[in-house]
Amino acid sequence: MDQAMGDLQAQLEEVKRLWEEERMVRTRLEAELDALRNATGSTSKDEMTVSGKKRNSDQKGAAEAEERDGKRMRVE
Repeated sequence: MDQAMGDLQAQLEEVKRLWEEERMVRTRLEAELDALRNATGSTSKDEMTVSGKKRNSDQKGAAEAEERDGKRMRVE
């Protein structure tokens, strides 16, 4: 029982470490995305440029919903 508890504790610590790494990467990428949006002169957060075309907020909302569901739209 003690060994199993120790193994689970080690797994928990690893997952916490990975979660923190992912959070830091996401924060950095969001900052980069904001910088790119500002550099291109885009003032609306409801518009995203994909393959030279702008998506409106309805399309963005649908994409966000799909990401929450663990699925992503393929953009080419």
